[in-house]
Amino acid sequence: MLDDFASVYISELKNPLNTIRGYLSMILEEDVSNLTAQQKLYLEKSLLATERAINLSEDVLSIKSIDSDNFLLNMRPVKFEPILDWIKTDLKDKLNEKKIKITIKRKYKLPLILADNLRLYQLILNLAESAIKIVDTNSSLVLSFRSRAERLIIKIACMKTISDKKQINNLYKSLRANPNAKTLNLNIYIAQKLAKAMNGRIGLKCSDNNMLRIYLDLPICKQLSLSIK
Repeated sequence: MLDDFASVYISELKNPLNTIRGYLSMILEEDVSNLTAQQKLYLEKSLLATERAINLSEDVLSIKSIDSDNFLLNMRPVKFEPILDWIKTDLKDKLNEKKIKITIKRKYKLPLILADNLRLYQLILNLAESAIKIVDTNSSLVLSFRSRAERLIIKIACMKTISDKKQINNLYKSLRANPNAKTLNLNIYIAQKLAKAMNGRIGLKCSDNNMLRIYLDLPICKQLSLSIK
């Protein structure tokens, strides 16, 4: 009953937040020449804070749905490149806020993935947002790919983290010991649930110089991938 109340409450909360976001966006998209630089900055910060609140409410609703396995997967061959473009666009403000540079390295056309298109986007977005939270300002994220045993392995390298190796290793141990533990980073928790539902796996590794690597591997549609050049 409490979960149902929370879901209704959060859903109702999103309505005024979306209205606020709409008005702020409209003001910033119009001619702002009559605003001072400080006023424009306040509006931009207000818009960012509103978007964060909306994203947080969506994450909470996603957790309830994922925990109850009350979500449908439309598993089919998915192209990975468009999802990368969406991620870079949607994370532009967060990357700029911390002055983080994101680099995507791939030596070949990526194979098709067997996944749910929207859930795969949500999965990659949560991993990327988790990486952004962990890395320091003026740092960089590097996404790279390789295929092995009919699976695509995606690596997100966080070049300079604000968390020390012990904190990250504790997160990794918690993930290995109990993937369902809600004490995990919220983004990692959601991503872990989504990856498992799509027959994927997530791993974390931290080097001595505090560089964090987040790994995700997903099944490849081998025959279909070979037929597309």
